[in-house]
Amino acid sequence: VSSNTRIHAFAPYQSIRSGTNVLYSKMSNDRDTPGSVGNAKNDLFFASPISKEMEPNNNNDNNNGAMDDMVEDDSMNDLAPTKKTLTKQEELLLSLGLAPESDEEKEERRRKREAEMAALQAQKRNNTFIAIASTLAAITSYFWQYTHPIPAVQLLAQLQEQSTPLAQVGHNGKPTIIDFWAPWCENCKAEAPTMKQINNVYSNRVNFVFVNADQPEALPLIEAFRVDAIPHMAMVSRDGDVLTALIGEVPGGVIRSDIDAMLDLNDNGVNDGKGGERPVLPYQMYDAFRGRRVRVDFVPIDNNDSTSSMSSSSAAGAGEIP
Repeated sequence: VSSNTRIHAFAPYQSIRSGTNVLYSKMSNDRDTPGSVGNAKNDLFFASPISKEMEPNNNNDNNNGAMDDMVEDDSMNDLAPTKKTLTKQEELLLSLGLAPESDEEKEERRRKREAEMAALQAQKRNNTFIAIASTLAAITSYFWQYTHPIPAVQLLAQLQEQSTPLAQVGHNGKPTIIDFWAPWCENCKAEAPTMKQINNVYSNRVNFVFVNADQPEALPLIEAFRVDAIPHMAMVSRDGDVLTALIGEVPGGVIRSDIDAMLDLNDNGVNDGKGGERPVLPYQMYDAFRGRRVRVDFVPIDNNDSTSSMSSSSAAGAGEIP
């Protein structure tokens, strides 16, 4: 076959004689060239055995059917529900005969937990804000009071307004301090902050009575306690016995020591003056009654009046016990 000859087509057939597969090739000559075999009008056919690779696959239909079955199986697997993998906790619950939580229940529990955590965080923020605000308010109040102190006279007037009613002196089981002061008294004003602090500490266990000696209604009390100088601080026991009087500007430690001694008399009943002996305090300054034991008992003149409506039970203002 010349170089101008080419294969136009291949067609596999089975040889009738030999029963073997042969390939009949149709070849043609593109050009009518001298010396070549065949021409454009004449075709040359020849046969050759077909290799296994070239042998037609008669099982294509069967193979295609198997592939279709596999595709269908895969699609069915995709549509079939997958088996849920259980956690160890769920396996334990099932082994105990308990039903594990559903996905909806888990989601609801998760939302509740997140809501509780959010509420807790909000409460913590509120508490932190309140603590910071309270601290700032306390600091501001302290600096304001430090830079704007209350005048001593105003402070003593406030203490007088908060005084224990005289009718309770000697009757409520508490010792009493009766402090006589005046607006013009420099020692009284110097002593005012100390008395404010002592009042704050002991007000639940001690009666505090502040008397402005410049007021006319204070005259009966001045006479009853024989006040001849101020500040005059009378120490009275729980039974109404006048124990001593501290005169002038007295250190806070001295006042606290006498108060603690009177409280010890109340708590322990030691040296309480029973049997005629007079109770003894750590600090005794002025004995207005010259060693005589004096017990005061205040009675109201008018229930609608205040401290000024009080007087002692005796004409002199203080009953004297021999």
